[in-house]
Amino acid sequence: MANDIEFPVKDGYPKELVRRVQSRLLDMAKVTTDILERNHVRYFITFGTLLGAVRHKGFIPWDDDFDLMILDEEYDKALTCLRKELPADMIVHDRNTDPIYWPGWSRVRDLNSEATTALFPDDNAYKYRGLNVDLYRVKRVKRGEVDLYRKREHIEFLVRKHTVGMMKDSDYMPKFDAWTSDYAMLLQNKKNTKESDDDVIAFVTPDFVYLEMGDVFPLREYEYEGIYFYGPNNYDAALKHMFGDYMSLPPYDRRVTHCDRVVFNEPCCQTRFRNRPVDHNCLDKNELHKYLLAASEDFDPPLNEGVDLGWWSEKMVRLGEILTVKREASDEVIGLLSGYFNRPEQGYAFVSVLHVNRAFRHSGLGKKLLDEAINVAKRASLPAIRLNVRKKNVNAMGMYEHYGFKRIAEVDEHRFLMEFRIV
Repeated sequence: MANDIEFPVKDGYPKELVRRVQSRLLDMAKVTTDILERNHVRYFITFGTLLGAVRHKGFIPWDDDFDLMILDEEYDKALTCLRKELPADMIVHDRNTDPIYWPGWSRVRDLNSEATTALFPDDNAYKYRGLNVDLYRVKRVKRGEVDLYRKREHIEFLVRKHTVGMMKDSDYMPKFDAWTSDYAMLLQNKKNTKESDDDVIAFVTPDFVYLEMGDVFPLREYEYEGIYFYGPNNYDAALKHMFGDYMSLPPYDRRVTHCDRVVFNEPCCQTRFRNRPVDHNCLDKNELHKYLLAASEDFDPPLNEGVDLGWWSEKMVRLGEILTVKREASDEVIGLLSGYFNRPEQGYAFVSVLHVNRAFRHSGLGKKLLDEAINVAKRASLPAIRLNVRKKNVNAMGMYEHYGFKRIAEVDEHRFLMEFRIV
């Protein structure tokens, strides 16, 4: 994922851990943007994430967050959809979930990690301190009102931070007086100036003042670690605005991670499934067909592209093994593994499909199904399990490699063959 460009390594935060952080962030970003796209909410990658997409085709080697921007007019809808559809191990972090959270944008937080940072010390005081995807709230404003908008936002930032007790009176009052005075002066000057009516996309940080509408829209897709995310139409204008000479690497001592330490916890919902039974061959061909049709779009390409799932379901029920886990007190299948474990002449079992319902990912269900698949293979005296994985599906490949699978061959230009040797 991260390439071989060197950067300073912090004590307790080795490169291997940074790469694990990036893998989790990529998964979080995919879940988040899938929800936004499903609900027709526009977003675009920005800051270091956009720079990484253009310069590295993925993460900047030392980057350990993920940056999205969402227009103000679509922001509330975005949060409503995320609150409703995020899986159990992720949460929308803002004033609704944390009384001392003061920034003007929300974040999607991982509930199975905890990060500490000296770069952003306020973050260490929040209720939620897991890895995060920033959801920056940007506004469409008139070009001549950008300075007013930014100053007004700065004042509101200041007030929020003071109100929740994150800023002392002695620091707050001088800044508040100075900034409100500046705002009044800007307002007076605006009355005496003829302004353009053009809309621009504005934000409040020093490295993002505004972008032209035509440089942002229409959005285009960017490849990022083998996954595609939407970004601004004119990346060159956006990155020059934010970084200047963006293709040149910064000096070694400025290649700094945001975090100083990250600890991964056992998934919060993993214990819920530890003792849940795995059912064997409990679906008939119609039930399997229905499940696969519902899950089809979770795969790339979709399962039903070029395959008759009805025919395939009938064949799998007749010749294969189907492992399933159901939701508690329900017949709803939330995880499924299917494959062939009855061909000893091949010398291995073959997994055709492994799928976990979006709402239950990162809960240990995939591992639980693989564990049971190994038990089935052992009972059949098969020494290995094989499966195909698409090259651009870095999440799946990382999960299988973490489990112990190794790439043993290239199936074609799109897929690797992976194998797990059973001891």
